[in-house]
Amino acid sequence: MVPHFPSTGRLLRPSRRRKILYTDRQASLKVSCTYKEDEGLYMVRVPSPFGPREQSAYVLVRDAEAENPGAPGSPLNVRCLDVNRDCLILTWAPPSDTRGYPITAYFIER
Repeated sequence: MVPHFPSTGRLLRPSRRRKILYTDRQASLKVSCTYKEDEGLYMVRVPSPFGPREQSAYVLVRDAEAENPGAPGSPLNVRCLDVNRDCLILTWAPPSDTRGYPITAYFIER
């Protein structure tokens, strides 16, 4: 199995978030903690006696539903860059769907 990255055609490699699993006659790709950037067309190519065979599928990554109807979606690509006794440094990207409402503030709860 040769999995390719969405839209770029680059060969996928295993990583902390991405596992490529092989069993008897089955292969699977497991992506944990998906981000909107993981969305796209995935293609798998397998060898066969009749030449390589390809199959593709579009993977859609949805934002979590808003807690308040009409509120913007959840922030994307949330990452913790540093943690110590006195502070925490977080980064994130705005949601892909604001549902037509401006984002006026972010609240971080413990």
